[in-house]
Amino acid sequence: MKMTIGVASAACLGAVALMAAAPNAASDASIAPAWSEGVPAVTAAPAAPVTFPGSTTPIDISGTARAATESLSAAAVPSQSTVSDRERNCLAAAVYHEARGEPRAGQIAVARVIINRTKSGRYPSTICGVVYQPAQFSDIKPGAAPGNAAHWRAAQAVADDALQGEGGELQGAMYFHASYVHPGWNRVRVAAIGNHVFYR
Repeated sequence: MKMTIGVASAACLGAVALMAAAPNAASDASIAPAWSEGVPAVTAAPAAPVTFPGSTTPIDISGTARAATESLSAAAVPSQSTVSDRERNCLAAAVYHEARGEPRAGQIAVARVIINRTKSGRYPSTICGVVYQPAQFSDIKPGAAPGNAAHWRAAQAVADDALQGEGGELQGAMYFHASYVHPGWNRVRVAAIGNHVFYR
């Protein structure tokens, strides 16, 4: 008589293997496990608890749910990659021409003015559109190479940081002028940084 045993789990497989190797096994019985591949050990690290907004109770998620949550969290933060190189260079050019001699905080503030204008609905919706709007900023020629490489690198770094949100505390400023001029604007003054005064 020939007996065939199908094995459904790793534990049973181990038991069947022991039975097959036992010296007292019946000579007319052969054991043919249906599952002959080894079973790798599986260990799972405990998922870190996540607290959703508005809740104080941590919820433990893992696998697909965790990946989805992390993707949504990442999407909530504006990414610099959503801004084209041309837009980034326009912002850096404005910082370079308007504020390259200013402290870094003043350069960030100039960049924020330009970004704020793109969101206002009163100015062009693109950075380049704002920067090249007539009679608004220094006479910046598209594609013109900056004369000072160190200042240009610094302006590019400032543009990157401003696009990531630095300087957002500038209270919505959309205008600035040099401190040595007095345009008589009827606007709310929000800051004076270096040689520039900022308004909203």
